[in-house]
Amino acid sequence: MKNGYIKIYTTLNTAEAHLIGFLFENNGIESIIDNEDMTPLFGMISAKDAGARVWVRAEQYQKASALLSESSSIDLSNKKMVRCKRCGEMVCDIFEYCWSCMADMKSGEPDPDRTEPINGDAGRSEWFSVLLYASLAVALLGVLIYLAYQWFHSV
Repeated sequence: MKNGYIKIYTTLNTAEAHLIGFLFENNGIESIIDNEDMTPLFGMISAKDAGARVWVRAEQYQKASALLSESSSIDLSNKKMVRCKRCGEMVCDIFEYCWSCMADMKSGEPDPDRTEPINGDAGRSEWFSVLLYASLAVALLGVLIYLAYQWFHSV
């Protein structure tokens, strides 16, 4: 990486790398995340080459290492996954809002600050309809061309 930085963490989960970067940032430790664009290639390239890497300044390495060790000792064994009342997504019970639709996990009511639709599938189903009608139109055109070809060659 850059001179003066030491790699402190590697993961195949880009979100995890950013969470660790935020942990460091919130505690005054400068960090850099690189190689995150390679994580989707895991399986085509080795895990060693596909991992997102978190780097910290050499002089902050000890502090970052201690913070990472302290933060990773959180016991989540008594936590459970619950289903969102609004979208049905499974969410850890420590969260107040669903990560998928931003509904309140207790009431199922949407977050009033959220302006976009809860379901990203709405755009997909619209595109699916367009694609279906376009496919049908192409098939019908193909049938008409075939019939016209047969008619002109039989005369």
